[in-house]
Amino acid sequence: MFVFKFFLLVILAYALYGFYLSKQNPEKVQLMLTEPNQNTEEKEQLIKTSYLFSNKLIGSQQTQKSVYEWNNVNIQRGIGDVVIDLSNTILPKGETIISIRSMVGNLKIKIPYDVEVNLHHSVVIGRAVIFQNHEKRMYNQIISCQTEGFNKAVQKVTIITSVFIGNIEVNRV
Repeated sequence: MFVFKFFLLVILAYALYGFYLSKQNPEKVQLMLTEPNQNTEEKEQLIKTSYLFSNKLIGSQQTQKSVYEWNNVNIQRGIGDVVIDLSNTILPKGETIISIRSMVGNLKIKIPYDVEVNLHHSVVIGRAVIFQNHEKRMYNQIISCQTEGFNKAVQKVTIITSVFIGNIEVNRV
């Protein structure tokens, strides 16, 4: 224990000595400003969109109860539940992506009957209910499944989730 404390004291002393030396001989940076060339191309115009969810450390989120415009979901969560109901929106043709990374919390995703699903779920501790298929007591596992008509579907949803502790439920509405 004494050796460990001594080692920490030596590291702290070395860090303080390095800080002292950096204050004695600061590194000088010279800025060179140049005028932009008038012949360069104009900046490309970008369209900013609003999102259904935001990254939150603590708190639950869910889609609106009323009709809303769809945007792909890509969020990181700390603690809290997420509920996504796709029956209140019109999904675009092609593939829609839902990506959720969460520490602790449950995920509930409601899918319309005419939409095909591809699911990749990674969990350390939790349970999964995917269209009446139950996976109880999952420990450090990955589930990857898709509905039969996914490859030929016009409207399809890819769900990618990663949860440390929590449950996932994917149902039809």
